[in-house]
Amino acid sequence: MEQLSIQLVFHGVLVLVVSVLGGVVLWRVLLKQDYGPQWHLLHAGGTVRGVLLIALSSVLHFPVLPLTALSIMIWLFIISIWASVFAMLIAALTGDRGLQNRGAFANRLIYLLYVIHAVTLIPAFLILMYGLIRAM
Repeated sequence: MEQLSIQLVFHGVLVLVVSVLGGVVLWRVLLKQDYGPQWHLLHAGGTVRGVLLIALSSVLHFPVLPLTALSIMIWLFIISIWASVFAMLIAALTGDRGLQNRGAFANRLIYLLYVIHAVTLIPAFLILMYGLIRAM
């Protein structure tokens, strides 16, 4: 279980690095009197996601789950977080939003990454809730 916690912290720190770099770009955008909403999203959303991974590492001992289920849950969280961070980064770089699966390649890629985010995050939380219910 310690190795799984290390994975969560490692990926959380990497996500925070991307978020901080997005914050540097946001600062430069704001200096130019531009609004830069996609850079705001990457900076704030990336920070929250990185902290979420790090916070999850400290509660892994609570859910009552087999090691396989715990591993699946952790990797679902990691994949989900990276999918959304990459989506936000591509959106910031291109200006596309990915709200629908049409248009430019970047827009469709952002959409797909957000779908991956949702499809992996929901089962990860369900597994976590199941394990916590079993622990109660």
